[in-house]
Parts: sequence; C-alpha cells; structure tokens
Amino acid sequence: MKNLISILSILFLAGYSYAQPCVQEELIKIPGEWKQGLKGSVDNVSSANLVKEKEVVQSILKIFMEGYKPMGCIVKYAGVYGYNTAYGKNWISDPYSLSTFFLPYFCDYNSEKYQVAVSTPTNLRVFVNQFTPPPNTQFFAAELPDDEQGYWRISKLPEYKNGYYYLESIADYNNEIITYFWMIGYSGKLPYKHVTQKEYLLETMAEYKGKIQEINDRVLANKKRGDELTPEDIEFYDGQREYYGKPIRLIEEMLNNKSVAELESPAVIYHPGDLQPFSSLVDLGTPYSFILIKPNPEYFNKKLPKHAPQLFSINLTIQIGHPVFEDIYEKVSTTVFSNVQKFKAMLGETYEPGKE
Repeated sequence: MKNLISILSILFLAGYSYAQPCVQEELIKIPGEWKQGLKGSVDNVSSANLVKEKEVVQSILKIFMEGYKPMGCIVKYAGVYGYNTAYGKNWISDPYSLSTFFLPYFCDYNSEKYQVAVSTPTNLRVFVNQFTPPPNTQFFAAELPDDEQGYWRISKLPEYKNGYYYLESIADYNNEIITYFWMIGYSGKLPYKHVTQKEYLLETMAEYKGKIQEINDRVLANKKRGDELTPEDIEFYDGQREYYGKPIRLIEEMLNNKSVAELESPAVIYHPGDLQPFSSLVDLGTPYSFILIKPNPEYFNKKLPKHAPQLFSINLTIQIGHPVFEDIYEKVSTTVFSNVQKFKAMLGETYEPGKE
C-alpha cells in the first residue's frame, strides 16, 4: 500500500510540474543530449578510407561531447563523407567533416509545454583537409578546376595565435550571427598562397581579351548570316570592345611600370562598381578591399593515404543574444582552445612541440 501511495505521489508531482506554465528563461536549466542525425550518401571515397575517416570523426566528436554537456537544447550531429570531384583536380586528400546543429528548447504557449526547435542558425562544423574561413571560402586538398577563376577573394585572413590561426566574421548584421574560425594544421605551412599582383593582372587581361574575342566572333557570325551591321550596331559593338579595351591598356601600363618587387607582392583589390569591370590594386587594409588567395597543394603530404587528417578547419556559427547559444559559445570555444594540441597530435605528420 505504501509503494502504491509513493507511485501515485510521483505521478501526481510529475503531472503537476509538467502542467506548470513554460518559462523561456528557465529552459536553459533543462539538460539536453547529443543525438545522431541522418546519414548522407558517400561518393568518391574508397571503403578502406571511409572506415578510417569515420574513426577520425568519432575522435573529433568525443572531444566536443566531453567539452560540452548540452543545456536547453538538443545537439544533432552527423559525419559528412564524400565529395564532388568537379570541385578540384589532382586530389591529394579526402575532405570530410563533423556537422552539428544546436536545436534549442522553446515554449509552446498553446500547450504550455516546451518543444525542440526544428532549425537553428547555430552550428559547429569541423572540416578535415579543407580550408574554410568565413564567409564562404572553401579550399580542398586539390588544385582549382580549369573552369574556375584562379583565385578566391577574402576580406580578412585568420591570424596566428598560439599554435593555431583564428578569425571572427559577422555572418548576418540583422540577426547578429557571428562565425568563429580556427585553423589547426602543420607548423610552418599554410594551405593557401597569396596571388601576386602580376598573376592577377595577367589573368584579368586574358579574361578581358577573351571577352573582346567573343564580341568579334559574334560580329563575324552575323556577317556570315548576311546580316548587315547598322551604324547603331557598329557603335554598340565598338562600345563593348572599349569597355574591356580601356582596362587592358591600363593593365599593360601597370605591367610595364611596376617594379619586380611590386608585381611579386600579394594582390589586394577593390572593385569600384558594376559599371567598371576592373578591380583596382590597393594597399592591404583598404576598407572594402579583398585579398586574393589560391590553394597551396604543396601544403599536403602526397605520400600519406587520402584519409589521413592533415588540416582541421573549425567553424562555430552563433546567434548572439540567446542564452542557450551564448552558453554553447563559451563551452565549445573553450573546448577548441584547450584541445589544440590534441588536434595537432591527430595530424598525419608527427607533431613536434615547440615548432610552431
């Protein structure tokens, strides 16, 4: 009889507490959990490499599961394997990653209960063998494909700290979303190279000459069809040629007048607007300018198997102002900072302390 009364009391108290009005500020006190999400398809990865890559992802997951005990949210995670070979050529290493999304609890005022959000801007992505600084740069252990521009633009490069590189980037000014980026890799090497002024000028001039050739081919095709060019047509095509001809002359002048040291220095560009095709070369630090970079395949050890981790890029995107998300930032960032050496020890090359 006493056991029956105890059970009824527990059920009553549980029912009573569950029926209490939901208070959003109190949800951060409710423990959450890590849950495995859906598994995606795997392309262009051998079975042997896939086994090893999953082991690496599990090691990464363990680091973060030990460093962050979810409060006020559910953490959905999944390993991401496979890649599109069209994104590069002469691949050296497989890219793969751990993907996690932090789904906060919220009050459902219709039922006075709390629910789990179905989407979130707050996430953690740990990329292996990829360089992924925000907002949208993504270099692989491969050369850029032939049909892609020979460089990427980035407004700011990560800065070297104490064994790692670090960068903060505002992802959305309206919602105050910030991405925090850590790069952990081999000492004394970088997975990217600066594009020189000479490389930028030569590639841009070749592009503009190609545009003029397209115009000439179009005019020639019209003539072959027997279409007579009106004075207006001639004026239009001449204007298009001059649109690219003017910056070509400017580039030729710069190639002739700049010193060897200038031409071999990193290219930093500023685009004046849509009506001007040419992005001018400016000094580093000029507002709204971009640094030009390209992949550095020499960073990666070609003798290692494709599954071997040779670089870690950690992207933590946080929506500022939400107490659950701020707790996530504090715990997850601390986990990264305190495990830099552990990540280094996972690299394909032997890590030697003191050689940062």
